[in-house]
Amino acid sequence: MTKRLIRRLLARFGYVVRSVGDAHGVTGIDLLHDVRVFLGQKRPLVLFDVGGNVGQTVASFLETFPEPRIYSFEPSPATFEVLRTAHGNDPRVRLENLALGDREGVQPFQVTEDHNVNDSLLEPVWDAQAKSVPVRVSTLDRYCQQQHIESIDYLKIDTQGYDLKVLEGGRDLLAKKRIHALSVELIFSLMYKDQPSYIQLLSLPEELGYQLLGIYEQTYRHQRLNYANALFISKEGSSP
Repeated sequence: MTKRLIRRLLARFGYVVRSVGDAHGVTGIDLLHDVRVFLGQKRPLVLFDVGGNVGQTVASFLETFPEPRIYSFEPSPATFEVLRTAHGNDPRVRLENLALGDREGVQPFQVTEDHNVNDSLLEPVWDAQAKSVPVRVSTLDRYCQQQHIESIDYLKIDTQGYDLKVLEGGRDLLAKKRIHALSVELIFSLMYKDQPSYIQLLSLPEELGYQLLGIYEQTYRHQRLNYANALFISKEGSSP
């Protein structure tokens, strides 16, 4: 009876109490916790942050994972300087002023006026007052080949509608299961021209031998599901 009253009280303020079962196992609630459980005791861990922005994910990686080797990619020149100020002196972190996609070259990058988290290689469909700047683009396969990186323990992708292109550029790594866990951002409302559907983003990892572990960090706007992050693990990987 007391638990029911507490749940009702919290629900009035927008909170939900949920049992996570074994706190040392996969919970389906905290994405990085579940990644850590899946990866187990391996050290050091190679972590890729594709769409580094100002360093939020790097900070979370450093807090969550012992002995990380972090590669963070941010193409926007101005945002990259903020990222470099935050983490440029940390020997555990390598920062790249570079975008990842499905081909190498130079492409126009859309920099919004007030919301750098929405910057993208895709053109926004809303009035973002964006300006275009040229940025270098490589592929995941090519970058790892150049840097002699044999495998990635966890690949986080958040590139504002460009996640599918990043996966396409890493097909060789994915097909050979040299990426052990990965997450992509699902966008459920149209924000960019040529934006892939969430169905495409869910389907490609499955086709390449990855299993959906959970959907995390669901964000609602105007009473509709707007964003979420999907976590996949290699079907050939060890079970938590």
